[in-house]
Amino acid sequence: MTGGDFATGAWCPITDLEHADMAYEWNWGANLLSGGSVVDQTISKALSSAYGDYLACATKKVPVRASTVTSPRNSIRLGTKDSDTALTVASNLAARLKNLGDDVDTSYYWDAGHGADNDPGDFVKWIATVSGYRS
Repeated sequence: MTGGDFATGAWCPITDLEHADMAYEWNWGANLLSGGSVVDQTISKALSSAYGDYLACATKKVPVRASTVTSPRNSIRLGTKDSDTALTVASNLAARLKNLGDDVDTSYYWDAGHGADNDPGDFVKWIATVSGYRS
């Protein structure tokens, strides 16, 4: 992405790899694995706790690394059952972009997984709206 980009459509955006492990454990650390067991809860709880601390600092306007997404208009979509992207990634990205003055349209698809695009027609309408394009 460059400063000349007009719009971005992001499905399951990963923008904060530095805190991704903590975010995953915060969301899914207690979930059962396919074999019925759980991950090491000592490690999971430590990572989850660290992410809670990170979020508390981020909400107090402590500077966080800026996203590489620089478009003035952004559409962010994520499934609520996404097992690859922490839901907080999308909300943190949206908050950061809004704080930068960008137009952000964020939606979560209920009960959908990673990369969900449950309403591609809505995305096309959004593109037409932000671009002023009329067929």
